[in-house]
This record gives sequence, C-alpha cells and structure tokens, in this order.
Amino acid sequence: MKKTLLASLLALAAGTAAAQTYSRPVQELDMSGRYRQAVQDGFYDELDTYSGLQRGYNGYADCGYTFGVGPYRMDRYEVQTSHGYQFNPYLFIGGGLGLHFTGKFGDSYSIPFVTYRSRQTDLPLFANVRWTILDKRITPYLDTKIGYFVTHNNGLYASAALGCRIYTVGTQAMNVSVGFAYEELQFDSWDINANPYDHKLGTKGVSLKLGYEF
Repeated sequence: MKKTLLASLLALAAGTAAAQTYSRPVQELDMSGRYRQAVQDGFYDELDTYSGLQRGYNGYADCGYTFGVGPYRMDRYEVQTSHGYQFNPYLFIGGGLGLHFTGKFGDSYSIPFVTYRSRQTDLPLFANVRWTILDKRITPYLDTKIGYFVTHNNGLYASAALGCRIYTVGTQAMNVSVGFAYEELQFDSWDINANPYDHKLGTKGVSLKLGYEF
C-alpha cells in the first residue's frame, strides 16, 4: 500500500513538472536560438513586403531638371505636386500643377527667319496616373501626366516616367525617376518680311526628378 501511494505521488510530481515545463514559452526552451531567428526573419520578410501604400488620400511633390532635345532645345527646372486617391497598393489617380522655369531660345535680334522665346515661368495643370508595380518596400513604378498650360498661351503638356519608390515610414516614401516630356510652347517668330507672329511649337526633353510621397 505504501509503495503504491509513493509511486502515485512520484508520478503526480513528474506530471506536474512536465506540465510546467511545457507551459513555459517556446522561446525560453529554444536554446539554439532558432525560434528567435525565425521570428526575426519573418519580421524582416514582412517589412520587405510592406509598401505603406494604403487606400485613401495620397500626395507627391518632386523637383528636377529637364534636358531639352530636338530642334527647339530648352532646358528647364521643374517643381511639381500631385494629389489624389490611392485605390490600392498599385493604382493612384489624381491631379496637380507645376512650375517650370525655362531658359530662352534663339536670338531676338537676328531677324528675319528667327524663332525666339524669352525666359519664362510656365504653369501646367495636369491629370496624374501612377502604377506602382510591386507591393514592396522598394519597387519600380510608372507615372504619366497629361494636361494643359495656363500661362503665356501655351498648349499641351504630357510626360511619362519610370521610377523607383523607396518606402521610409508610415505612408511616406522617396521617389527617383527618369522620364520624357512633351510641351507645346508659345514662340515669337518673324517672316521673310521681318513681320512678327506668334505660334506654338512642340518641345521635348528628358527629365531627372527626385521626389517625396506623403
């Protein structure tokens, strides 16, 4: 009887100890650190797949320089901002405006047969569509803008750019891009009889831009 009671007490004590051991957190029992490493790897994997792009308002601001190409070659500094709606981690649709500081083209004193444009500050208004390709911390994106100038009797404005988005914090990110722009700008010209007249000409440029998303 005493042996049976003693055996029962020993079994109960062993079971209690085992239960207490199994109830301890897994990380305390993981002497090799594999559990901690798995948690850490999972955290960084999740962080890498997080772009911060959420449904709702989104805004961009960027600045850069456009190198003129083609027959009407004019370099310019640009500052632009866009605001709109982020439908999902990939699609943004909105609108914005810009300030373009354009250098002069031609020589107004060499007439006739001259096309000339003085230094101007031009203001385009545009619709903006951006497609973010991956829902990751670092991802390429495609950006298109199309609109119209509201200054100096200018015309169409359009641009397309390929960029890289780098997530920083919250919904914010840095953007860097290279693109191509087309602008219809007003020029002053003179005919064979040295009579002045105005007309729009298409200008092209390759742009480099750095921006921030908020």
